[in-house]
Amino acid sequence: MKKSTARILALLTALALLVLSGCSAKEAATAPPAAPAQAGSSDSATPVDQAPVDQAPEAPAPAAPANGYKQTIQAVTSAEPNTMDPHMGSAAASREFGRGVFEGLFEIDAKGQPRLELAESYEANADFTEYTFVLRKGVKFHNGEELTAKDAVASVNRWLDLAGMPDKSIAKTDRFEVVDDYTLKISLTKPCVLLPLLLANHSQYAAILPESVILAAGSNPITDLVGTGPLKFVEWNQTQYIHLQKFEEYVPYADEFSGFWGKKEVVFKDMYVNFAWDPTVRTLGLETGEYDLVYDISYDDYDRLAQNPDVKLQKESAATVNVIMNKKGGLFTNELYRQALSRAVIREDLMRAAVPLDEFYHPSSSFFVEAQADWYSEVPESVGYDPEAAKALLAEAGYNGEVCRIVTTQVLTSYYNAALVLQQQLEAVGFKTNLEVTDWPTMLARTDDPTSYDCYPMGYPIANSPASIMYLTSGVTSGFTDDPGLNAMYEELNAKSSIEEAAKYWREEMSTYSAEKALAINLGDSPIVYGFSAKTESYSCYVGIDPASLRIVE
Repeated sequence: MKKSTARILALLTALALLVLSGCSAKEAATAPPAAPAQAGSSDSATPVDQAPVDQAPEAPAPAAPANGYKQTIQAVTSAEPNTMDPHMGSAAASREFGRGVFEGLFEIDAKGQPRLELAESYEANADFTEYTFVLRKGVKFHNGEELTAKDAVASVNRWLDLAGMPDKSIAKTDRFEVVDDYTLKISLTKPCVLLPLLLANHSQYAAILPESVILAAGSNPITDLVGTGPLKFVEWNQTQYIHLQKFEEYVPYADEFSGFWGKKEVVFKDMYVNFAWDPTVRTLGLETGEYDLVYDISYDDYDRLAQNPDVKLQKESAATVNVIMNKKGGLFTNELYRQALSRAVIREDLMRAAVPLDEFYHPSSSFFVEAQADWYSEVPESVGYDPEAAKALLAEAGYNGEVCRIVTTQVLTSYYNAALVLQQQLEAVGFKTNLEVTDWPTMLARTDDPTSYDCYPMGYPIANSPASIMYLTSGVTSGFTDDPGLNAMYEELNAKSSIEEAAKYWREEMSTYSAEKALAINLGDSPIVYGFSAKTESYSCYVGIDPASLRIVE
Protein backbone atom coordinates (compact mmCIF):
# COMPACT_ATOMS: atom_id res chain seq x y z
CA MET A 1 0.00 0.00 0.00
CA LYS A 2 2.78 2.38 1.00
CA LYS A 3 4.63 1.99 -2.26
CA SER A 4 1.70 2.39 -4.61
CA THR A 5 0.25 5.48 -2.93
CA ALA A 6 3.61 7.13 -2.60
CA ARG A 7 4.38 6.94 -6.23
CA ILE A 8 3.18 9.20 -8.89
CA LEU A 9 2.18 12.27 -7.48
CA ALA A 10 2.22 14.54 -10.23
CA LEU A 11 2.28 17.89 -8.88
CA LEU A 12 1.25 19.51 -5.37
CA THR A 13 0.31 20.09 -4.43
CA ALA A 14 2.15 18.95 -6.00
CA LEU A 15 2.27 21.17 -9.82
CA ALA A 16 0.91 20.91 -13.19
CA LEU A 17 -0.63 22.31 -16.33
CA LEU A 18 -3.98 24.08 -16.49
CA VAL A 19 -8.06 24.52 -19.62
CA LEU A 20 -14.07 26.55 -22.16
CA SER A 21 -16.89 25.70 -24.03
CA GLY A 22 -20.39 27.06 -23.72
CA CYS A 23 -22.02 24.72 -21.23
CA SER A 24 -23.41 25.68 -17.84
CA ALA A 25 -21.34 25.07 -14.72
CA LYS A 26 -24.04 22.54 -13.80
CA GLU A 27 -23.27 20.41 -16.87
CA ALA A 28 -20.33 18.21 -16.01
CA ALA A 29 -19.20 15.50 -18.38
CA THR A 30 -18.60 11.94 -17.29
CA ALA A 31 -15.38 12.11 -15.31
CA PRO A 32 -12.48 9.73 -15.92
CA PRO A 33 -10.48 8.50 -12.97
CA ALA A 34 -8.61 11.15 -11.04
CA ALA A 35 -5.12 11.73 -12.37
CA PRO A 36 -1.91 13.39 -11.25
CA ALA A 37 -1.85 17.04 -11.97
CA GLN A 38 -0.92 18.25 -15.36
CA ALA A 39 0.88 21.45 -15.72
CA GLY A 40 -1.88 23.72 -14.69
CA SER A 41 -3.74 21.30 -12.44
CA SER A 42 -3.49 20.61 -8.71
CA ASP A 43 -4.02 16.91 -9.03
CA SER A 44 -1.37 14.47 -8.33
CA ALA A 45 -3.98 12.10 -7.08
CA THR A 46 -3.90 8.40 -7.52
CA PRO A 47 -7.23 7.92 -9.21
CA VAL A 48 -10.56 6.64 -8.05
CA ASP A 49 -13.41 5.68 -10.33
CA GLN A 50 -15.72 8.64 -10.74
CA ALA A 51 -19.37 8.27 -11.68
CA PRO A 52 -21.00 10.68 -14.13
CA VAL A 53 -21.69 14.02 -12.47
CA ASP A 54 -24.94 15.47 -13.72
CA GLN A 55 -25.10 18.36 -11.31
CA ALA A 56 -22.86 20.16 -8.87
CA PRO A 57 -23.88 19.03 -5.37
CA GLU A 58 -26.39 21.26 -3.62
CA ALA A 59 -25.22 22.56 -0.25
CA PRO A 60 -27.52 23.78 2.50
CA ALA A 61 -28.73 27.37 2.25
CA PRO A 62 -25.87 29.71 3.24
CA ALA A 63 -25.85 30.78 6.86
CA ALA A 64 -26.31 34.45 7.60
CA PRO A 65 -22.90 36.09 7.98
CA ALA A 66 -22.12 36.83 11.60
CA ASN A 67 -18.86 38.61 10.86
CA GLY A 68 -19.30 40.12 7.40
CA TYR A 69 -17.75 37.07 5.74
CA LYS A 70 -19.43 34.39 3.65
CA GLN A 71 -20.24 31.42 5.89
CA THR A 72 -20.51 28.65 3.26
CA ILE A 73 -17.57 28.38 0.87
CA GLN A 74 -17.99 26.48 -2.39
CA ALA A 75 -14.69 25.26 -3.86
CA VAL A 76 -14.08 22.95 -6.82
CA THR A 77 -11.19 20.81 -7.98
CA SER A 78 -10.62 18.50 -10.93
CA ALA A 79 -9.93 15.27 -9.09
CA GLU A 80 -11.07 13.38 -6.06
CA PRO A 81 -8.39 12.09 -3.68
CA ASN A 82 -7.82 8.36 -3.62
CA THR A 83 -7.51 8.56 0.16
CA MET A 84 -7.66 11.16 2.90
CA ASP A 85 -5.41 9.05 5.13
CA PRO A 86 -2.59 11.54 5.79
CA HIS A 87 0.05 8.87 6.38
CA MET A 88 -0.61 7.21 3.02
CA GLY A 89 -1.79 10.07 0.82
CA SER A 90 0.77 11.74 -1.42
CA ALA A 91 -1.73 13.14 -3.93
CA ALA A 92 -2.25 16.88 -4.26
CA ALA A 93 -5.95 16.49 -3.48
CA SER A 94 -5.19 14.63 -0.25
CA ARG A 95 -2.78 17.35 0.85
CA GLU A 96 -4.95 20.31 -0.13
CA PHE A 97 -8.08 19.22 1.73
CA GLY A 98 -6.37 17.59 4.68
CA ARG A 99 -4.29 20.68 5.36
CA GLY A 100 -6.90 22.36 7.57
CA VAL A 101 -7.97 19.11 9.25
CA PHE A 102 -4.68 17.60 10.41
CA GLU A 103 -1.66 18.95 12.25
CA GLY A 104 1.73 17.46 13.09
CA LEU A 105 4.61 18.00 15.46
CA PHE A 106 6.06 20.51 12.96
CA GLU A 107 4.72 22.70 10.16
CA ILE A 108 6.47 24.54 7.32
CA ASP A 109 6.71 28.34 7.25
CA ALA A 110 6.95 30.61 4.20
CA LYS A 111 10.73 30.19 4.11
CA GLY A 112 10.43 26.42 3.94
CA GLN A 113 11.69 26.01 7.51
CA PRO A 114 10.17 23.58 10.05
CA ARG A 115 8.36 25.33 12.94
CA LEU A 116 6.86 23.81 16.08
CA GLU A 117 3.13 23.07 15.84
CA LEU A 118 1.70 20.38 18.13
CA ALA A 119 5.12 20.17 19.75
CA GLU A 120 5.81 22.96 22.23
CA SER A 121 9.54 22.25 22.26
CA TYR A 122 12.05 19.63 21.21
CA GLU A 123 15.68 18.69 21.79
CA ALA A 124 18.15 16.70 19.74
CA ASN A 125 21.46 15.29 20.92
CA ALA A 126 24.73 16.34 19.29
CA ASP A 127 24.70 13.73 16.53
CA PHE A 128 20.93 13.82 15.86
CA THR A 129 20.35 10.22 16.89
CA GLU A 130 17.95 11.05 19.72
CA TYR A 131 15.05 13.49 19.71
CA THR A 132 12.71 14.40 22.55
CA PHE A 133 9.45 16.27 21.91
CA VAL A 134 7.23 18.02 24.47
CA LEU A 135 3.61 18.46 23.37
CA ARG A 136 1.41 21.48 23.88
CA LYS A 137 -1.13 20.90 26.63
CA GLY A 138 -4.87 21.32 26.25
CA VAL A 139 -4.99 20.58 22.50
CA LYS A 140 -8.33 19.02 21.56
CA PHE A 141 -9.08 16.51 18.83
CA HIS A 142 -12.29 16.98 16.84
CA ASN A 143 -13.86 14.13 18.87
CA GLY A 144 -13.31 16.05 22.12
CA GLU A 145 -10.37 14.00 23.39
CA GLU A 146 -7.23 15.76 24.57
CA LEU A 147 -3.96 15.17 22.71
CA THR A 148 -1.41 13.14 24.68
CA ALA A 149 1.89 11.44 23.93
CA LYS A 150 0.09 8.11 23.37
CA ASP A 151 -1.73 9.63 20.39
CA ALA A 152 1.44 11.15 18.97
CA VAL A 153 3.47 7.95 19.35
CA ALA A 154 0.76 5.78 17.75
CA SER A 155 0.48 8.23 14.85
CA VAL A 156 4.14 8.75 14.00
CA ASN A 157 4.95 5.04 14.38
CA ARG A 158 2.16 4.23 11.92
CA TRP A 159 3.66 6.86 9.61
CA LEU A 160 7.03 5.13 9.84
CA ASP A 161 5.38 1.81 8.99
CA LEU A 162 3.28 2.90 6.03
CA ALA A 163 4.94 5.93 4.41
CA GLY A 164 7.76 5.39 1.94
CA MET A 165 9.15 8.90 2.39
CA PRO A 166 11.15 8.35 5.61
CA ASP A 167 12.64 5.02 4.53
CA LYS A 168 16.03 6.32 3.44
CA SER A 169 16.47 8.41 6.60
CA ILE A 170 14.97 6.30 9.41
CA ALA A 171 15.39 2.56 10.00
CA LYS A 172 12.19 0.51 10.12
CA THR A 173 13.19 -0.81 13.52
CA ASP A 174 13.34 2.69 15.03
CA ARG A 175 10.37 3.60 17.21
CA PHE A 176 8.91 6.63 18.94
CA GLU A 177 8.22 5.99 22.63
CA VAL A 178 6.09 7.60 25.35
CA VAL A 179 8.10 9.30 28.10
CA ASP A 180 5.15 10.80 30.00
CA ASP A 181 1.69 12.15 29.20
CA TYR A 182 3.06 15.02 27.11
CA THR A 183 6.55 13.85 26.14
CA LEU A 184 7.77 11.41 23.49
CA LYS A 185 11.17 10.48 22.18
CA ILE A 186 12.89 8.47 19.47
CA SER A 187 16.34 6.88 19.48
CA LEU A 188 17.62 6.45 15.93
CA THR A 189 19.92 3.82 14.49
CA LYS A 190 21.66 6.50 12.43
CA PRO A 191 21.74 10.32 12.53
CA CYS A 192 18.85 12.25 10.97
CA VAL A 193 19.32 16.02 10.94
CA LEU A 194 16.37 16.27 8.53
CA LEU A 195 13.83 14.69 10.90
CA PRO A 196 11.94 17.97 11.59
CA LEU A 197 11.58 18.54 7.83
CA LEU A 198 10.41 14.96 7.29
CA LEU A 199 7.80 15.36 10.03
CA ALA A 200 6.55 18.58 8.40
CA ASN A 201 6.32 17.18 4.86
CA HIS A 202 2.71 17.08 3.60
CA SER A 203 3.20 14.23 1.11
CA GLN A 204 2.59 11.24 3.37
CA TYR A 205 2.19 13.59 6.30
CA ALA A 206 3.14 12.55 9.85
CA ALA A 207 -0.20 13.89 11.12
CA ILE A 208 -1.32 13.25 14.68
CA LEU A 209 -4.65 11.45 15.18
CA PRO A 210 -6.20 9.82 18.27
CA GLU A 211 -4.60 6.54 19.32
CA SER A 212 -8.02 4.88 19.12
CA VAL A 213 -8.33 5.82 15.44
CA ILE A 214 -4.82 4.56 14.68
CA LEU A 215 -5.41 1.21 16.38
CA ALA A 216 -8.77 0.72 14.68
CA ALA A 217 -7.32 1.37 11.21
CA GLY A 218 -4.07 -0.55 11.52
CA SER A 219 -2.51 -0.72 8.06
CA ASN A 220 -5.85 -0.10 6.33
CA PRO A 221 -6.68 3.42 5.10
CA ILE A 222 -8.06 5.65 7.85
CA THR A 223 -11.67 6.68 7.27
CA ASP A 224 -12.35 8.19 10.71
CA LEU A 225 -10.69 11.50 9.85
CA VAL A 226 -10.17 13.05 13.28
CA GLY A 227 -7.49 15.70 13.60
CA THR A 228 -6.66 18.77 15.67
CA GLY A 229 -6.83 21.42 12.93
CA PRO A 230 -9.14 24.43 12.61
CA LEU A 231 -11.40 22.52 10.20
CA LYS A 232 -13.09 19.21 10.94
CA PHE A 233 -14.19 16.55 8.50
CA VAL A 234 -17.97 16.16 8.14
CA GLU A 235 -18.67 14.07 5.04
CA TRP A 236 -17.12 12.64 1.90
CA ASN A 237 -19.84 12.12 -0.70
CA GLN A 238 -17.94 9.97 -3.19
CA THR A 239 -17.57 11.54 -6.66
CA GLN A 240 -19.45 14.65 -5.48
CA TYR A 241 -17.82 16.64 -2.67
CA ILE A 242 -15.99 16.75 0.65
CA HIS A 243 -17.65 18.77 3.42
CA LEU A 244 -15.43 20.49 6.01
CA GLN A 245 -16.63 22.59 8.94
CA LYS A 246 -15.09 25.05 11.38
CA PHE A 247 -13.85 23.41 14.58
CA GLU A 248 -15.20 25.79 17.20
CA GLU A 249 -12.88 24.58 19.98
CA TYR A 250 -9.70 25.23 18.00
CA VAL A 251 -7.24 27.54 19.78
CA PRO A 252 -4.51 29.21 17.65
CA TYR A 253 -1.00 28.53 18.91
CA ALA A 254 0.82 31.60 17.52
CA ASP A 255 0.32 35.35 16.99
CA GLU A 256 1.50 35.42 13.36
CA PHE A 257 1.04 33.33 10.22
CA SER A 258 3.70 32.17 7.75
CA GLY A 259 3.42 29.50 5.04
CA PHE A 260 1.19 26.86 6.65
CA TRP A 261 2.39 27.58 10.18
CA GLY A 262 1.00 29.92 12.79
CA LYS A 263 -2.20 31.69 13.73
CA LYS A 264 -5.08 29.87 12.02
CA GLU A 265 -8.45 31.59 12.36
CA VAL A 266 -11.44 30.33 10.37
CA VAL A 267 -14.10 32.97 9.66
CA PHE A 268 -16.58 30.72 7.81
CA LYS A 269 -18.75 27.85 9.02
CA ASP A 270 -18.76 25.32 6.16
CA MET A 271 -16.62 24.51 3.14
CA TYR A 272 -17.66 22.20 0.31
CA VAL A 273 -14.90 20.98 -2.01
CA ASN A 274 -16.71 19.79 -5.16
CA PHE A 275 -15.26 17.49 -7.83
CA ALA A 276 -15.57 18.45 -11.51
CA TRP A 277 -13.18 16.89 -14.00
CA ASP A 278 -14.33 19.12 -16.88
CA PRO A 279 -12.31 22.40 -16.82
CA THR A 280 -15.25 24.20 -18.42
CA VAL A 281 -17.44 23.42 -15.43
CA ARG A 282 -14.84 24.76 -13.04
CA THR A 283 -14.14 27.95 -14.98
CA LEU A 284 -17.74 28.84 -15.68
CA GLY A 285 -18.69 28.07 -12.12
CA LEU A 286 -16.17 30.65 -10.95
CA GLU A 287 -17.38 33.26 -13.44
CA THR A 288 -21.04 32.79 -12.56
CA GLY A 289 -20.41 32.85 -8.82
CA GLU A 290 -21.35 29.22 -8.21
CA TYR A 291 -17.82 28.56 -6.94
CA ASP A 292 -15.77 30.82 -4.69
CA LEU A 293 -12.50 28.99 -5.26
CA VAL A 294 -11.15 26.89 -8.14
CA TYR A 295 -8.12 24.82 -7.26
CA ASP A 296 -6.91 24.36 -10.82
CA ILE A 297 -7.52 26.94 -13.56
CA SER A 298 -6.62 25.79 -17.05
CA TYR A 299 -3.69 27.57 -18.66
CA ASP A 300 -5.92 27.97 -21.71
CA ASP A 301 -8.30 30.16 -19.70
CA TYR A 302 -5.70 32.24 -17.91
CA ASP A 303 -5.44 35.26 -20.23
CA ARG A 304 -9.21 35.65 -20.49
CA LEU A 305 -9.86 35.27 -16.79
CA ALA A 306 -7.10 37.75 -15.98
CA GLN A 307 -9.28 40.41 -17.67
CA ASN A 308 -12.40 39.49 -15.67
CA PRO A 309 -12.98 41.96 -12.79
CA ASP A 310 -15.07 39.35 -10.94
CA VAL A 311 -12.14 36.96 -10.65
CA LYS A 312 -8.79 36.94 -8.86
CA LEU A 313 -5.98 34.65 -9.99
CA GLN A 314 -2.97 33.39 -8.05
CA LYS A 315 0.00 31.59 -9.57
CA GLU A 316 1.90 29.38 -7.18
CA SER A 317 4.85 27.08 -7.71
CA ALA A 318 3.56 23.56 -7.46
CA ALA A 319 5.65 20.93 -9.20
CA THR A 320 8.87 19.95 -10.84
CA VAL A 321 8.57 18.32 -14.28
CA ASN A 322 10.75 15.27 -14.81
CA VAL A 323 11.59 12.37 -17.08
CA ILE A 324 11.41 9.25 -14.91
CA MET A 325 13.42 6.19 -15.98
CA ASN A 326 12.76 2.63 -14.78
CA LYS A 327 15.94 1.55 -13.00
CA LYS A 328 14.70 -1.90 -11.99
CA GLY A 329 13.85 -3.42 -15.39
CA GLY A 330 14.49 -2.74 -19.07
CA LEU A 331 16.95 -0.43 -20.80
CA PHE A 332 17.61 2.06 -18.04
CA THR A 333 18.99 -0.40 -15.53
CA ASN A 334 22.13 0.36 -17.58
CA GLU A 335 23.61 3.69 -16.45
CA LEU A 336 25.05 4.36 -19.92
CA TYR A 337 21.56 4.34 -21.46
CA ARG A 338 20.33 6.73 -18.76
CA GLN A 339 23.23 9.05 -19.45
CA ALA A 340 22.50 8.86 -23.18
CA LEU A 341 18.93 9.96 -22.51
CA SER A 342 20.21 12.81 -20.36
CA ARG A 343 22.41 14.04 -23.23
CA ALA A 344 19.64 13.56 -25.81
CA VAL A 345 16.95 15.73 -24.25
CA ILE A 346 16.53 19.45 -24.89
CA ARG A 347 14.90 20.59 -21.66
CA GLU A 348 13.60 23.84 -23.12
CA ASP A 349 11.70 22.04 -25.90
CA LEU A 350 10.18 19.48 -23.56
CA MET A 351 9.06 22.17 -21.13
CA ARG A 352 7.62 24.26 -23.98
CA ALA A 353 5.57 21.26 -25.08
CA ALA A 354 4.22 20.85 -21.56
CA VAL A 355 3.88 24.55 -20.65
CA PRO A 356 2.86 26.65 -23.66
CA LEU A 357 2.57 30.11 -22.04
CA ASP A 358 5.63 32.30 -21.46
CA GLU A 359 4.56 33.39 -17.97
CA PHE A 360 4.46 29.75 -16.83
CA TYR A 361 7.49 28.49 -18.72
CA HIS A 362 10.56 27.86 -16.55
CA PRO A 363 13.04 25.24 -17.74
CA SER A 364 15.58 24.18 -15.11
CA SER A 365 17.78 21.21 -14.31
CA SER A 366 17.49 21.70 -10.53
CA PHE A 367 15.66 19.26 -8.27
CA PHE A 368 14.27 22.29 -6.39
CA VAL A 369 12.81 25.68 -7.36
CA GLU A 370 14.69 28.98 -7.15
CA ALA A 371 12.69 30.14 -4.11
CA GLN A 372 14.31 27.26 -2.17
CA ALA A 373 17.67 29.00 -2.09
CA ASP A 374 19.22 26.61 0.44
CA TRP A 375 18.68 23.57 -1.81
CA TYR A 376 18.58 25.04 -5.33
CA SER A 377 21.44 24.19 -7.71
CA GLU A 378 21.59 23.62 -11.45
CA VAL A 379 23.32 20.43 -12.59
CA PRO A 380 26.67 20.62 -14.45
CA GLU A 381 26.68 21.44 -18.15
CA SER A 382 28.59 18.20 -18.67
CA VAL A 383 25.31 16.29 -18.35
CA GLY A 384 23.34 18.68 -20.56
CA TYR A 385 22.26 18.39 -24.20
CA ASP A 386 24.95 16.90 -26.44
CA PRO A 387 23.59 14.63 -29.20
CA GLU A 388 27.02 13.39 -30.27
CA ALA A 389 27.82 12.39 -26.70
CA ALA A 390 24.46 10.60 -26.53
CA LYS A 391 25.29 8.61 -29.68
CA ALA A 392 28.71 7.72 -28.27
CA LEU A 393 27.16 6.50 -25.00
CA LEU A 394 24.74 4.29 -26.94
CA ALA A 395 27.64 2.80 -28.87
CA GLU A 396 29.64 2.24 -25.67
CA ALA A 397 26.65 0.44 -24.13
CA GLY A 398 26.42 -1.86 -27.15
CA TYR A 399 22.96 -0.63 -28.13
CA ASN A 400 21.39 -2.95 -30.67
CA GLY A 401 18.01 -1.41 -31.40
CA GLU A 402 16.21 -2.43 -28.21
CA VAL A 403 12.89 -0.58 -27.98
CA CYS A 404 12.54 2.20 -25.43
CA ARG A 405 8.93 2.09 -24.19
CA ILE A 406 7.63 5.58 -23.36
CA VAL A 407 4.33 5.33 -21.50
CA THR A 408 1.89 8.22 -21.30
CA THR A 409 -1.79 9.09 -21.19
CA GLN A 410 -3.85 11.70 -23.02
CA VAL A 411 -5.70 12.37 -19.76
CA LEU A 412 -2.64 14.47 -18.87
CA THR A 413 -2.35 16.63 -21.96
CA SER A 414 0.78 18.48 -20.88
CA TYR A 415 2.77 15.33 -20.18
CA TYR A 416 1.38 13.61 -23.26
CA ASN A 417 2.70 16.53 -25.34
CA ALA A 418 6.04 16.26 -23.59
CA ALA A 419 6.13 12.52 -24.34
CA LEU A 420 5.69 13.21 -28.06
CA VAL A 421 8.69 15.55 -28.05
CA LEU A 422 10.71 13.14 -25.90
CA GLN A 423 10.13 10.42 -28.47
CA GLN A 424 11.42 12.68 -31.26
CA GLN A 425 14.51 13.67 -29.28
CA LEU A 426 15.42 10.08 -28.41
CA GLU A 427 14.99 8.87 -31.97
CA ALA A 428 17.19 11.74 -33.20
CA VAL A 429 20.20 10.23 -31.39
CA GLY A 430 19.48 6.62 -32.36
CA PHE A 431 17.08 5.19 -29.78
CA LYS A 432 14.33 3.01 -31.22
CA THR A 433 11.14 3.98 -29.38
CA ASN A 434 7.52 3.06 -28.97
CA LEU A 435 5.07 5.61 -27.53
CA GLU A 436 2.49 3.57 -25.63
CA VAL A 437 -0.63 5.63 -24.83
CA THR A 438 -2.94 4.19 -22.18
CA ASP A 439 -5.77 5.25 -19.93
CA TRP A 440 -4.80 6.58 -16.51
CA PRO A 441 -5.45 3.43 -14.42
CA THR A 442 -3.42 1.35 -16.88
CA MET A 443 -0.54 3.81 -16.74
CA LEU A 444 -0.54 3.65 -12.95
CA ALA A 445 -0.44 -0.13 -13.07
CA ARG A 446 2.34 -0.17 -15.64
CA THR A 447 4.57 2.30 -13.80
CA ASP A 448 4.22 0.10 -10.71
CA ASP A 449 5.52 -2.85 -12.75
CA PRO A 450 9.25 -2.73 -13.61
CA THR A 451 8.69 -5.08 -16.57
CA SER A 452 6.15 -2.80 -18.28
CA TYR A 453 7.87 0.45 -19.26
CA ASP A 454 11.17 2.27 -19.70
CA CYS A 455 10.44 5.96 -19.12
CA TYR A 456 7.75 8.64 -18.89
CA PRO A 457 7.48 12.43 -18.35
CA MET A 458 5.61 13.44 -15.17
CA GLY A 459 5.23 16.21 -12.61
CA TYR A 460 6.02 15.77 -8.92
CA PRO A 461 5.30 17.98 -5.90
CA ILE A 462 8.01 20.35 -4.77
CA ALA A 463 9.92 18.66 -1.98
CA ASN A 464 10.91 20.50 1.21
CA SER A 465 14.25 18.64 1.41
CA PRO A 466 16.15 15.94 -0.50
CA ALA A 467 14.63 13.34 1.83
CA SER A 468 11.20 14.19 0.36
CA ILE A 469 12.05 13.83 -3.35
CA MET A 470 9.81 10.93 -4.30
CA TYR A 471 11.58 9.80 -7.46
CA LEU A 472 14.90 9.54 -5.59
CA THR A 473 13.35 7.58 -2.72
CA SER A 474 14.19 3.91 -2.45
CA GLY A 475 10.86 3.15 -0.74
CA VAL A 476 8.57 4.14 -3.61
CA THR A 477 8.04 2.98 -7.20
CA SER A 478 8.60 6.26 -9.08
CA GLY A 479 11.47 5.00 -11.22
CA PHE A 480 12.56 2.38 -8.67
CA THR A 481 15.56 4.39 -7.49
CA ASP A 482 17.72 2.31 -5.16
CA ASP A 483 21.24 3.48 -5.87
CA PRO A 484 23.80 2.35 -3.26
CA GLY A 485 25.93 5.45 -3.74
CA LEU A 486 22.97 7.79 -3.31
CA ASN A 487 21.73 5.84 -0.28
CA ALA A 488 25.15 6.27 1.35
CA MET A 489 25.09 9.98 0.56
CA TYR A 490 21.69 10.31 2.24
CA GLU A 491 23.25 8.88 5.40
CA GLU A 492 26.07 11.41 5.19
CA LEU A 493 23.58 14.20 4.52
CA ASN A 494 21.61 13.33 7.65
CA ALA A 495 24.82 13.17 9.70
CA LYS A 496 25.67 16.83 9.02
CA SER A 497 25.82 19.22 11.96
CA SER A 498 22.92 21.40 10.78
CA ILE A 499 20.31 21.74 8.07
CA GLU A 500 22.49 24.49 6.56
CA GLU A 501 25.44 22.11 6.29
CA ALA A 502 23.16 19.43 4.87
CA ALA A 503 21.92 21.88 2.23
CA LYS A 504 25.49 22.75 1.26
CA TYR A 505 26.31 19.05 0.90
CA TRP A 506 23.27 18.55 -1.31
CA ARG A 507 24.15 21.48 -3.56
CA GLU A 508 27.82 20.61 -3.90
CA GLU A 509 27.77 16.82 -3.90
CA MET A 510 24.46 14.96 -4.01
CA SER A 511 22.72 17.00 -6.68
CA THR A 512 25.66 16.56 -9.04
CA TYR A 513 25.93 12.83 -8.28
CA SER A 514 22.22 12.30 -8.98
CA ALA A 515 22.50 14.16 -12.29
CA GLU A 516 25.69 12.42 -13.42
CA LYS A 517 24.19 9.04 -12.65
CA ALA A 518 21.05 10.20 -14.51
CA LEU A 519 18.82 8.89 -11.72
CA ALA A 520 16.13 11.29 -12.99
CA ILE A 521 16.04 14.13 -15.51
CA ASN A 522 14.63 17.43 -14.28
CA LEU A 523 13.12 19.57 -17.03
CA GLY A 524 11.87 22.56 -15.03
CA ASP A 525 9.05 23.63 -12.76
CA SER A 526 5.51 24.79 -13.43
CA PRO A 527 2.91 26.66 -11.40
CA ILE A 528 -0.66 25.92 -10.57
CA VAL A 529 -3.23 28.70 -10.97
CA TYR A 530 -5.92 29.20 -8.34
CA GLY A 531 -9.06 31.18 -9.14
CA PHE A 532 -10.95 33.16 -6.50
CA SER A 533 -14.11 35.22 -6.35
CA ALA A 534 -13.28 38.92 -6.50
CA LYS A 535 -14.95 39.16 -3.09
CA THR A 536 -12.04 37.23 -1.59
CA GLU A 537 -10.40 39.54 0.91
CA SER A 538 -7.44 37.38 1.87
CA TYR A 539 -5.97 33.88 1.77
CA SER A 540 -2.66 32.14 2.40
CA CYS A 541 -0.98 30.45 -0.55
CA TYR A 542 2.33 28.62 -0.17
CA VAL A 543 2.82 25.65 -2.48
CA GLY A 544 -0.93 25.24 -2.11
CA ILE A 545 -3.90 26.95 -0.48
CA ASP A 546 -4.52 26.82 3.24
CA PRO A 547 -8.33 26.44 3.19
CA ALA A 548 -8.67 27.75 6.75
CA SER A 549 -7.23 31.10 5.65
CA LEU A 550 -10.02 32.03 3.23
CA ARG A 551 -11.87 35.27 3.90
CA ILE A 552 -14.63 36.03 1.39
CA VAL A 553 -16.85 39.04 1.93
CA GLU A 554 -20.57 38.22 1.84
